[in-house]
Amino acid sequence: MSMNRARIVSIMSWFFECRQEVTGNPMKSGIRKIETYLPLIVLGSVAFLALILIQRSKGDDAFFFNLATSTHLFEALKIRYFSWSGRLLPEAVLLTVIKNLWVWRGLNAFMLVVLASTIFQYVRIHFPGKDFLKTAFISILFFTIPVKTLGYAAVWVTGSVNYLWTTSAMFVALYPFYALIFGHEVKKRFFLASIIAGMYAAFFEQTAAVMVVSGLLILIYAFLQKLKFDKWLVVEYTLILFCALMLFLCPGHHIRVISETAKWYPGFSDLSILHKIFNAANILINHLMNISWAIELILLVTLSSLLVSGKASLPIRVFSFALIGFFLVRPFESVHAIFFATGTVNSTFTEMTINIPAVLTGIAFMVSIPLFIFHIFTEERKLRVTLILLYLSALAATIIVGFSPTVFASEYRIFFVTDVLLLALASILFAKLIDTVPKDGQKFLLIVYGIIIAISGIDQFMTLANIPQQFLHI
Repeated sequence: MSMNRARIVSIMSWFFECRQEVTGNPMKSGIRKIETYLPLIVLGSVAFLALILIQRSKGDDAFFFNLATSTHLFEALKIRYFSWSGRLLPEAVLLTVIKNLWVWRGLNAFMLVVLASTIFQYVRIHFPGKDFLKTAFISILFFTIPVKTLGYAAVWVTGSVNYLWTTSAMFVALYPFYALIFGHEVKKRFFLASIIAGMYAAFFEQTAAVMVVSGLLILIYAFLQKLKFDKWLVVEYTLILFCALMLFLCPGHHIRVISETAKWYPGFSDLSILHKIFNAANILINHLMNISWAIELILLVTLSSLLVSGKASLPIRVFSFALIGFFLVRPFESVHAIFFATGTVNSTFTEMTINIPAVLTGIAFMVSIPLFIFHIFTEERKLRVTLILLYLSALAATIIVGFSPTVFASEYRIFFVTDVLLLALASILFAKLIDTVPKDGQKFLLIVYGIIIAISGIDQFMTLANIPQQFLHI
């Protein structure tokens, strides 16, 4: 009996030794994978538990629920497309999932995890290793997105399908394009997912604009640099462009513009293109500096730290820390009134005031980020171009809303795409930082990030405490 047991132990030992030689230590590999994705699992679990409290709203949710239960799906989509909206795929999904809230809750939490994990893959393209720290950073940053933006865009049935799900799909769809720049091979089966995701996201105005412009610029860059790319990438871009055209050329769009202009934005059709851009920029500046301040501050701190650890000139370093100092005095009423008070998203056009010092402050902050990126990545041209493109996409995602008369009706959810793109940018820069800064410096910066996130959390809680019914839809 003892000899048989000894033989079994010997055979098992030999098997695991052989496996370790071929694949490495399987147990350690499994533990590392669990460690890497644990923050994302926690993020999804917290989201699902929070979504249990959410019911259908009395506005759009009630409308789509009644439409879904009283009309055939294709008939409902036909009515919407020819009389109001070109968002065919998102509304097809919405009309399906709104019938069962438990299905929506599960899928909504899953789409948040998809978004976070896809951002992590973008980070991995540039900076592999130290994965747990990166996924933890990405997951925690989602809680710094302003509670009203997150509430309208991700914690509301209609809003989530149109904003969270399309943003997740956009990141999945654009991944092969960004991978092309750095010569990363994308598996064939992933192209099927990215094509479906691209078509879905192309039926939403903000994500469609980002994909069409970013995709085209990357394809032009690849052609000029004579990069070899998969034919499926061209197929994907063609389908994205086709779906985007179906969205923007929707017959019901003209009817909607007339109706929404009369209701929300009288005189909108008389504004020049520059006036519309300026109005959108004014709203964007207010959001970045006064509402989504935590992400903006984390970006500035990360960039300043990289400038110090790199080869940037002294004036650039001083300028970066001066911006942080200026940002920190923002809460003082006298400073805020002069340099930070701009038009807010829920004001009407006639009430929006133009505060020139605040506009100039906002422009200084917006211009500084690509300027700092340019000085940090002097020897990594591809990465520099990629990060600046990512940042400009974030700004453009809000600027495009200035061409819609519903800019004030949509309120805070219009900033969701922008905030997530900035979150992705901050995550890539953070990965660069922990690869560059010594361990002692990393510890100090993690404490700084912790303080910013803690203050942001208190701010989020105070905001949420004042409007509980608005988000729980009870």
